[in-house]
Amino acid sequence: MRKLIFVLCLFTTFIAESKPIPTTVLYQPPAIAQIQFAPIEGHLSALVTENGQQYLALIDIESKQYRLLTKFERYDQLEEYVWISGNAIYINMHRKNKNYKILLELSNLDGKIKTKNYSLPKNGYLVSTLNSEPNLLLYAQKKDKGETGNQLYKISIKQLIEKDFKQSIIIESKLKDVIYFAHDDTSNMLFAVTYQAENNTISVKHRNLEQQEWNDIYQINDANQTFQPISFIDNKTLAVLSNEQTDKVALYKFDIHTQKLTDIIFEHPKYDLVYATPNNSTGKIESVSYFEHGVLKRHHLEKVHFDETVNTSISSKFPSKNYNIITTSTDRKKLVVFVFSSSDPGSFYLLDNEDKRFSLLTEISPELSKYDFNTTEAFVAESELGINIEGYLTLPTTSTANRTLIVIPHGGPIGVRDYSGYFNEETQFFTSRGYAVLRVNFRGSLGYGKKFMESGKGEFGKSIEKDITAAVNHVNKTHQFKNKCVMGASYGGYSSMMLAIMHPNEYQCVIGAYGVYDLPLLFNSYNFNMSDDAKKSIEEIVGLENSELLNYSPVYLAKYINSPVLLIAGKDDLIASIEHSLRMEYVLKHFNANVETLFYDETGHGHISTKWRRHELAYIADYIQRQLNHEQKPKRTPLDPVDEQLLAKDIAMIADGFNFDNRAPSNIDKALEYYLKADKMLHTRSANNAGYLLLRKGDLILEESKHNQNPISDAIPPNAQKYIADAIKFYKKAANKNDVNSHTSLGHIYREGRYAARDLEQSLHHYSTAAKLGSNAEVFIQMAKIYCLYYESNRDVEKCTQLLSLKNIKSDSENKPFNAVNNKTRNTQREALVQIFTEGKFDSSELKLLQEMVANEFKYKHHEFEIDDIEFGLAEHSKRHWRWDIINSPERLSRTKNVDLALIYEIDFLHASRSDKTALFATWTHISPNGYRKNIARHLLYGNDKGQWSSKVSVGGPNEWPGKVEATLVDLNGKVLVKKSIQLF
Repeated sequence: MRKLIFVLCLFTTFIAESKPIPTTVLYQPPAIAQIQFAPIEGHLSALVTENGQQYLALIDIESKQYRLLTKFERYDQLEEYVWISGNAIYINMHRKNKNYKILLELSNLDGKIKTKNYSLPKNGYLVSTLNSEPNLLLYAQKKDKGETGNQLYKISIKQLIEKDFKQSIIIESKLKDVIYFAHDDTSNMLFAVTYQAENNTISVKHRNLEQQEWNDIYQINDANQTFQPISFIDNKTLAVLSNEQTDKVALYKFDIHTQKLTDIIFEHPKYDLVYATPNNSTGKIESVSYFEHGVLKRHHLEKVHFDETVNTSISSKFPSKNYNIITTSTDRKKLVVFVFSSSDPGSFYLLDNEDKRFSLLTEISPELSKYDFNTTEAFVAESELGINIEGYLTLPTTSTANRTLIVIPHGGPIGVRDYSGYFNEETQFFTSRGYAVLRVNFRGSLGYGKKFMESGKGEFGKSIEKDITAAVNHVNKTHQFKNKCVMGASYGGYSSMMLAIMHPNEYQCVIGAYGVYDLPLLFNSYNFNMSDDAKKSIEEIVGLENSELLNYSPVYLAKYINSPVLLIAGKDDLIASIEHSLRMEYVLKHFNANVETLFYDETGHGHISTKWRRHELAYIADYIQRQLNHEQKPKRTPLDPVDEQLLAKDIAMIADGFNFDNRAPSNIDKALEYYLKADKMLHTRSANNAGYLLLRKGDLILEESKHNQNPISDAIPPNAQKYIADAIKFYKKAANKNDVNSHTSLGHIYREGRYAARDLEQSLHHYSTAAKLGSNAEVFIQMAKIYCLYYESNRDVEKCTQLLSLKNIKSDSENKPFNAVNNKTRNTQREALVQIFTEGKFDSSELKLLQEMVANEFKYKHHEFEIDDIEFGLAEHSKRHWRWDIINSPERLSRTKNVDLALIYEIDFLHASRSDKTALFATWTHISPNGYRKNIARHLLYGNDKGQWSSKVSVGGPNEWPGKVEATLVDLNGKVLVKKSIQLF
């Protein structure tokens, strides 16, 4: 049993501080989400996060203790879960872009809850539970291939588990083009949404579950029209939200028979309604909601009712906060309320509606409790005569203010908006670093009526940017900023660039992410004929496709940009293709502008992954700091070591993105730059990684000199010496802080004698220390090589074989035991055996110890055999026969960029049976024209005398790998069986 986290109670003496918030703390899964009242008395259910892992859990309301029901994997995303009975839960989830439906069955055995998962058909979905018929469900399935739409079944839980739809009752199969079914259990009303592609019409129909005839509720084919059904007022009338007859979205009565809007129930004079709350018993609307100055407001239509009394209780308890009612118990006596504000990430409270008592469940992000957040203030500015726009300004605390304003236009631009009442992670990230943040709901933004939204269409680079500038000017009247930066994504990226063009002296840096910068390119980004509808859709938002668009395209106005520019893009972006950013980069460089790029692989129109959102934001913060020459860095109280390490982790994360093979571009120099920054913040792993990259840089120089020297010298070139010396310095620095990897790397360096004088005692010391600190078992393999190969006069093969054996060491597990064995360790063991058998010189007793170790570890023994049918050379893989074949093609060898080479042969046992196995060792060596030899691969091969044996490597072509490649094959007696080479030029 676990207990929910009560941060407010645990940190009673803690006072939040104004200090930079790390991305790893700011962007993380919520501690709790998707809360429901469970059908088990006295319990809630929720998605909880524990040590970064997400679970579905059952929570005891009184004790706040919870039990884990099921675990979600790393890439799982829970879309919804529904209690379909007291012991069964329907789960709808995504895993790596694939949808899965699961039924989770619960049983109580000896006071312990046991669960069992059943996979459900992927092409179906739960429509409703039937309260009047327990254990029966409404479940929809896609129709058979060749037919469009869905059909609906009444099915038992047992039948659903068994996927037995034949024994279920078909409720609806004749209605065409159904894209979604829904059911209201109170009225027993069934709804169907259909879509007719030929006329682009969505229809909503309804009927009683027990009847057959469908009745039309409404049809809509205007994408700009809002029509949102709320509830049945009576059998003939719906309450709906619509803007068909008004500028603002208002609450109407809708006559189902005439298909007409009739009376207006409520209309706000300034704002669109976003929701209406019905009374499920009477059908009357209790309240409506809208955003006023970016804060959600409720207007009550009935004087005394449940909704009003509950809202009064919450508002009285939390007068300066916003809130959402998350879930309500069946008897309406208890509620879960989420309370939040622009300066509060939010907390979940349980409200007992009878005695009006609130009890804290947990904060949504307990780790954020020690940080101070800043309040967003709304204002109204006049852009043009009669046109007022709302802006939201968030200022840092006075002690951290650095007199820099970041202007962030939102995306869209049509039908999107910003808010002031919600906690905005990006805003708080920047204000915690001393920046002021401005967001603007310019013309085209949602929530202010049709006229305001329509007025933003075709206004790229025109009235929209006028509105943003009006907001900036309004803020300038009351606040003095030394620097300004503008940044945005999607349309915000375009707008940022245009604002820098229109006001070249206003902004000191520009960040455009996933933006469109060449408006005509929108009409032919992907080299295919655009449909008339698609073209019309783009022209409605951007403007007519003509030469005038060039006047509002940043690509053709780049010469006016005076500010440094950072371009961020996704290479798989289907909305703003990367060609926009490539063109923008090209013209900026043409005009000698200061431009940086960050183009992500496997990324579309922004990041889905939290990891890469963190990377992007951390890089942007560093970019702004660099462009403003650190002048904006505020003076603040020194951070405690824990906070300093969290910020250092952000910097190291930037470096990791450039260092490892992932979505950010590989760049050894950038990675090293950020590791060195993090090292200055005493980040131990960064010191190790800096050592690794410095050694790589030195090794590249050393390798090049070895290939070009004639005769070959052991001397290290001076330009490589500095990198190598610095690398060893950083390794030692990290090792002094007990970094396992640094000790292992120093063990390699002092054993090999390539970068520093060979010192086997030092090497063993570092390997042994790494083992004591919890390294995996690889260090034992590395020490074994010392005793077998490097101690020339004091060779100890017995100790070598003891260290080589991994059989009695525990495998890696979730508990990650010290010196664990994993796949990497096993590969290291195999490579070490190849090196030992091919390079070592052993007497018969030593060889016997090694052979016994191989037999004990792998069950491979030495058997007498003959080797024949030896082939060697350029190879290709035959998919038909699933084998490698040698091809004699000198021409192909000379022109191929990458070369596959193979040594192929067969063996025939002289005495052993087919069930016996033996092992052979293959090494591949590249020999430069000057005779410099470098190992490129070591393979442990095993098997019987049935079928083809082969060892294969891939190398660069003749221009990249001049010289020749040599393959050597050795048996368990250390005898060389084959030695072949091929010239690569």
